[in-house]
Amino acid sequence: MNLEKARESRLELGSGGEDGADCEAEIRGEEEAEGEKDNESRANEVTIPISTCLAVFFVYISVGSILFSWWEGWDYLDGSYFCFVTLVTIGFGDLVPGDSHEDRQMGHVDSELVLCSLYILLGMALMAMCFHLTQERFFQTARKLGKTLHLI
Repeated sequence: MNLEKARESRLELGSGGEDGADCEAEIRGEEEAEGEKDNESRANEVTIPISTCLAVFFVYISVGSILFSWWEGWDYLDGSYFCFVTLVTIGFGDLVPGDSHEDRQMGHVDSELVLCSLYILLGMALMAMCFHLTQERFFQTARKLGKTLHLI
């Protein structure tokens, strides 16, 4: 709460016979209590740098690119494209794992497709976590800038 606005509103209301100094001391006490709560909540937060999130994102896509290049016979760029499009849930469908194998029989569970499914499932969770952490970091920075500029 802004100290000036609180002071004006308390003085206008009369605040039960207290003089201005008592009101100001009470308002400052409330602001200090709010500040302590903010500090406690910040101490409990775990912040991850955006560069770490991006590094995890690129390493995971690179590992997937290598795996799919090896399994499917794609080149590295096609593997990277498939991993990115799949993990950010765009999913164009122009590259599909398993299409290059003609010797598949109906009902045959291929270990590569199971590993591909696990890669995608884990990767989507990892990407959602990275996006969320990046979003939270961005909003923290925006809030801090807003408070510095006295907009919030």
